Amino acid sequence: EVLDIHMAEAIEQYIVRLVMATRRASEYDSELDKWLAMGVSPRATIALDRCARAHAWLAGRDFVSPEDVQAMAYP
Repeated sequence: EVLDIHMAEAIEQYIVRLVMATRRASEYDSELDKWLAMGVSPRATIALDRCARAHAWLAGRDFVSPEDVQAMAYP
């Protein structure tokens, strides 16, 4: 059921941009580069996708919002 939760292409791209920002932090923000020792693994993209879907499902929605992604990405 969780994998059937709709995720718009814009949300997918949002996840990819978040992940890429950890790998190439200096390209996004020189301050961000100071806070990151290394980027997340390629599997982090998949994990963030699935966790955001699960978060939306638990909230009773049939779609993923940016807030679902943020809730799962926040340390």
